[in-house]
Amino acid sequence: MGGTGWTYRTRWLGSFADSLEALKLEVLAGGDYQYRPMEGEMPPATVAELMDLLADGEGMEGGTHSILDIYEFGDPAALDADLRGRTYFHRLYPVADHEVLALFGTPRPTLADWSRIEEDDAHNGLAPGRWMGRCTVLHVADRPDEVVFWGSSGY
Repeated sequence: MGGTGWTYRTRWLGSFADSLEALKLEVLAGGDYQYRPMEGEMPPATVAELMDLLADGEGMEGGTHSILDIYEFGDPAALDADLRGRTYFHRLYPVADHEVLALFGTPRPTLADWSRIEEDDAHNGLAPGRWMGRCTVLHVADRPDEVVFWGSSGY
């Protein structure tokens, strides 16, 4: 089995962390991830329970192939060093302001801007390692509206 690329859009809840937490609850509740339960075991009911299973490796050795494989935020200014040092695993890196401008041509990208670069796969170069992701805010009328998360994980 190989890694899986994933992309999610969700409401902006004032911070990447709050938006990510809400998204993880949605993904967990919807069952939209890979999980191989041990015989007689039920799928996890909470993100904390899933994290325990991931830490123990019980049925989760290949990860979930979803945003649920992301545990912490990384500093976008340290991304290059983290890639060289291979310390980016399970981290989500917000796209830095200069990257947003270079990628979208505007400091406040919209859903239409995202759709354009997603169609061209222009965003994938920003998340070059497996077991990591990136995120950025999408705007409506210059106001934060949604956040998009993308990356890849799993074996």
